[in-house]
Amino acid sequence: MRRLNMADAKAVAELSAQFGSFGRLLGAELDGLTEDQLDWSSDRYEWAGWSIRNNVSHMASLMIRWPLLRMGPVLFPDGKPVLDEQNLLMESKYDRRLDDDVYWDAPVLQDKLSQALAMTQDILARDSSEGVLDLEATVDFGGSFERHPEMYPGEVRKGDGDPPLWHVKVGAVMRHMYYELVTHLFNVQRLKRAQGLQSSVSIPEVGYWMLPEWDRSEP
Repeated sequence: MRRLNMADAKAVAELSAQFGSFGRLLGAELDGLTEDQLDWSSDRYEWAGWSIRNNVSHMASLMIRWPLLRMGPVLFPDGKPVLDEQNLLMESKYDRRLDDDVYWDAPVLQDKLSQALAMTQDILARDSSEGVLDLEATVDFGGSFERHPEMYPGEVRKGDGDPPLWHVKVGAVMRHMYYELVTHLFNVQRLKRAQGLQSSVSIPEVGYWMLPEWDRSEP
């Protein structure tokens, strides 16, 4: 699997452009879907437990919560709100998604994701002058950093505690978020195919979905 190299300024610019174009890729997949198609799920496949709408909500949530909540102390130390409805966006009773009771309609979810993608591009643009990608924050969630440390050499350190804390650089978080986006876009495509619909775009061959052990089964 190709790994994005954040030590290269050209690669940073490339990643920023990829964040910038992701909304178009997702929009092409969502275009014309009915409410029933957005909400279709199945227990037949493990990857179909979340609907397309759920996947999009998760994309928006992770793009908001990682920079603002987990990395916020180093990225935005003054604590001033960066996004409209910021507190509401970060508070949800739903697992790893925005609040379904507030953010449900697909265009609304896409809009919140677009705002988060723009925020991420702004963070990447700060690297040349501020070196933000080398900033490190301590988080209580290992997740993919713990499962796939080989993807983040020199950017993730396991700390003390039970469960342990993790010391994570902003550069690793940037790649993690993009890998997540692409992987959930792959899920969106599979959910469409499971409903007899065709996918609309080619997905970049980076991210967790390209790992050898990843379940890439089709309906």
